[in-house]
Amino acid sequence: MSDPETALVDVHPVMAREAVTCCVCGGDGGERLARGWDFEYRTSQEEFDFITCASCAHVYLNPRPAEEELGRIYPATYYAYDMKRSLNPIALLAKNVLDKRKVKKLLRHCTARTPRCMDVGCGDGRILDMLAASGVPPQNLHGVELNAEVLERLREKGYHGHHGRAEELDLPERSFDFITMLQVIEHVADPAAMLDSVSRLLAPGGVLVVETPNVRSLDARLFRKRYWGGYHFPRHWNLFHAESLARLGENAGLTPARVETFVCAVFWIYPFHHALREHGWPRPLYRFFWPMSNPLLLAGATLLDMVLAPLGYSSNLRGVFRKRLYRYPHSYVVPGAPYDRWELVPVPDAAPGEVAGTEPDPSVDRVQVANQRLVIDLLA
Repeated sequence: MSDPETALVDVHPVMAREAVTCCVCGGDGGERLARGWDFEYRTSQEEFDFITCASCAHVYLNPRPAEEELGRIYPATYYAYDMKRSLNPIALLAKNVLDKRKVKKLLRHCTARTPRCMDVGCGDGRILDMLAASGVPPQNLHGVELNAEVLERLREKGYHGHHGRAEELDLPERSFDFITMLQVIEHVADPAAMLDSVSRLLAPGGVLVVETPNVRSLDARLFRKRYWGGYHFPRHWNLFHAESLARLGENAGLTPARVETFVCAVFWIYPFHHALREHGWPRPLYRFFWPMSNPLLLAGATLLDMVLAPLGYSSNLRGVFRKRLYRYPHSYVVPGAPYDRWELVPVPDAAPGEVAGTEPDPSVDRVQVANQRLVIDLLA
C-alpha cells in the first residue's frame, strides 16, 4: 500500500486560486459551510472554503485552485492512479467483489445488445476491467483520464484511452450507449459543461451513471464544519445533494431515471484521521484511521452506512440518467424494450417535417403510451 505521506510535494507559500460562481444556477452569493486544508496528501497547508449557494443550496469550493495547480493537488501517489497499491489487500478484494456486482447491475439499465461504453475519470481502469468481465468487448471500452501514463496501461489491454477532459473530447455524437462517471463530477471545474458533453456523446436512450458524495448524508451533517471525508480539500470542487444532481442532469437534456444514496464507508473514517492529525496526535494513532489500510474500520462503517442508505442518509449519491428522447415525424422514440428495440408512439399533433436529431421535447416524459404500439428492431 502506498502512503500519501511518503511522496509529499513541496509546500509553496501561496497556491494560485480562482473565484467561481455556482455551476447549477449561476448564482454568486452564499454562506460558508466548511473550511479545511489538505488533511490527506498535504499538498498545501492553506485553508479552503466550501460555500452553500443562496439560490439553489448547491455546495462548491470558492475560491478554488487554479488550473495550473492540478499537478500539485493530484500527486503521483494519488490513490485512484493505482488502487492495488493504495488499498489494503483485504479491503481491495472486498471492494472488487462489491464493485463487480454493482457494474453488472448498472449495466442492466442499458438496452443495447453490445453496448459501447466509456468511463470518465477511469483511473487505473478498474471499471473498464469489470465491464469487460461482464461481456463488453475490449474494442467497445473507452477510458478518459488526465494522467497520460495510466492510459498507456489501458491501451495495452485493448481499450481505447482518451487523454484530457470529457468536455474536450473530439468524438462523434451518439458514440456511446453507457457512460459512467464514478466519483468524478465533484472534481471538475464545470460539471454542467461536462454533462452537456456527455449528453452529446450518448445515443438516444443511452444511460449515464453518476456517483458522487452526498452532502446531505448523516456523516456530512455531523462533521460538516471541517472534517467530513467528502470535502477532500482541495480536490473536490462541487458537492451535490439529490435535488441539485437531478437538476444538473435535466439541464443537460438527461432524464433522471433514479437518484438514490448508497454506501461509502471511508467518509465516516476520514474525520477521525483528520482531527487527530491536525491536533498533533502521534502518527500511529491517526494512521490507524487511514481508511485505505484498515479493513476492520471499513467493515464497521460499511454496516452503518448500509443501514442509512434506505433512509437517504448514506454517504454517496448515485444518479442514473437516460438520454432524452428525440422526436421523429409524427412519433416519439421511447426506450424500454431490450436489445436495441424501440417503441414508436404516435403523437397526433407532432409538427410535419420534424426529423431525427432535432431538439428533444420535454413533454415527452408526460406522453401516455396507449392504444397500438409499433416496435421495430433498429438492427434489422
